[in-house]
Amino acid sequence: NWDGGLGADSSGNYHNFTPTNLDASDQMVDTPTNNFCTLNPLDRGVSSKASLTEGNLKDTSTGTSWNVAGVRGSFGVSSGKWYWEILKTTTNDYSMYGVANSDCSYDESFGSPSDSWTAISETGKKFGDGAGGSGTSYMATWTNGDIIGIALNCDDGELTFYKNSVTQGVAYTSLAGEKLFPYLSLYDTSDSATVNFGSDSSFAGGKTAQGNQD
Repeated sequence: NWDGGLGADSSGNYHNFTPTNLDASDQMVDTPTNNFCTLNPLDRGVSSKASLTEGNLKDTSTGTSWNVAGVRGSFGVSSGKWYWEILKTTTNDYSMYGVANSDCSYDESFGSPSDSWTAISETGKKFGDGAGGSGTSYMATWTNGDIIGIALNCDDGELTFYKNSVTQGVAYTSLAGEKLFPYLSLYDTSDSATVNFGSDSSFAGGKTAQGNQD
């Protein structure tokens, strides 16, 4: 039982552990009966160039191409309302965040006509629903230190993005009936992003934890 803090035994048996090379942000609330989504190491771009760390919550690109550093989340959903956040942790351009279905191949991640629905950091354009490679103007741009919130309403088929808690308006309205996964794709070498699916609002120590855990 870890209720007394990282390494502490609150059972009364005093079987405490001394944490080594661990921070408070490394302690997750994930349990067998209350699972949280992570980035899926078995569902990422070619040659495994989406390098996953921090308990599969941080993606770092080790190549230069849209199809090498894309990764889907481990949970696919088709009903209910879902929300998660992504912290951009480098100044590199061309990071795409959003959702994708299981048919989205990673070389389609830039302007996929039907299988991914995203927005891009450099221009704030959205890509999906037939927008093609040119995209459509949508939201404010974002860079290192910005947090992008993604709200997926499967029941109404809507996807809405937030920048630093400010809504950017509904981006898509046609997603009802799709089974969708959290999705991000990074283009530049060493570009990185850390996801908060509800288990760690500090983004692996990158921000001050707000105490909001599911």
